[in-house]
Amino acid sequence: MQPRLNQSDHLGNMWPSPLPPVLTPPSLGLLNTLLALAFSVTAGGTDAGLPDTVKSTVLEVRSAPAGGGTLIYSGNPLIGALTLPSSQTLYVRAQIVGTYGTSPWSPDVQITT
Repeated sequence: MQPRLNQSDHLGNMWPSPLPPVLTPPSLGLLNTLLALAFSVTAGGTDAGLPDTVKSTVLEVRSAPAGGGTLIYSGNPLIGALTLPSSQTLYVRAQIVGTYGTSPWSPDVQITT
């Protein structure tokens, strides 16, 4: 079990916890939207101020914010344009696995297809 919120173990060692990653939506352009949407995900660091390294990333696209609604996509940050339904408002969030464990989910980024 990994301690959370910069807790210490029984020996007094501090164990930093990862912070939510930073999710940046793709810039919209004709070529980008025709082929794929590429989201940028950056590690948010730790609660102890240490940098974190991204080992893997999961992106979720849902029909409602904060993990609610229907799960439309779950996978890597490159989403094929035809994967998402058209003319809908969707909510995207990211989670990383890094040096210090699995991060909490990032804040939602709202997109309209």
